[in-house]
Amino acid sequence: MTVRGVPRDATPGVVVTTAEIVRDAIARCALGGETSALPAIPERLGAIHLLPHQIDAAVRLRRPIADAGGALLADEVGLGKTYVALALAHDARQLVVVAPAALLAMWRSALDRVQRKATLVSFERLSRGGGQASTLAALDPDFVVVDEAHHVRTPTTRRYAALAALCARSRVLLLSATPLHNSRRDLAAQLALFLGAAAWTMSDEELTRYVVRRTRDDVRDDAPPAVARPVWVELPSTDDCLEALLALPPPVPPSDGGDGGALLVYTLVRRWASSRAALRATLQR
Repeated sequence: MTVRGVPRDATPGVVVTTAEIVRDAIARCALGGETSALPAIPERLGAIHLLPHQIDAAVRLRRPIADAGGALLADEVGLGKTYVALALAHDARQLVVVAPAALLAMWRSALDRVQRKATLVSFERLSRGGGQASTLAALDPDFVVVDEAHHVRTPTTRRYAALAALCARSRVLLLSATPLHNSRRDLAAQLALFLGAAAWTMSDEELTRYVVRRTRDDVRDDAPPAVARPVWVELPSTDDCLEALLALPPPVPPSDGGDGGALLVYTLVRRWASSRAALRATLQR
């Protein structure tokens, strides 16, 4: 079997690869079928370099997206779900991002950083009804990202119906750190956006096949390196500038003012306390 990312004519014995490629090969053997037809996951998006745990999430999510039309990423807050979503949608012809209005500015910033265009739609817009349905249908997306997907856990709302129509012919990625609020019906309702009515009859085990969830503890090994504690550098105390400054004779007072000698000495001492260069610049001025 040829492992993805390893040349067929590579010298046997030593293979340079990554944990994500190895997991991908193991999953291919266990589940059957080739993964070569699946879209590749880019390690870099514009100015963003994906972290290993983000690449791992994208690799795990692309199979259910390809097979069932969607998946749910339920990582803990702060693990970078936004960029995982954009990595999975990097090949989309028409990308639509649905999110609360308060998060649209964040999505615009993320899209600028990865140099990607997308249509942004707020949940509030989905709830308005009227002519919104035909306007949204005209978007004809091939990839829809739904941020804070727990806001669409009630199928009887106008918002849910509008989103379901938008997702009808599209790949779907749901993002939510808290997909369950009241019961498993919340999860089933969200997954039904791409699984359809089948989501309501699936067991818990079947539903979790479409969910990837990690905590900070799960990805601690590839977290950014910690910043070292500050190291104090002791400066030599043999500088005789302070004594020389304090020994300066008072300046001659102007005929129409008072003696500002104390203020002048105080200013020079403060500059000396900052650095010798600061004192030198002050004296030159």
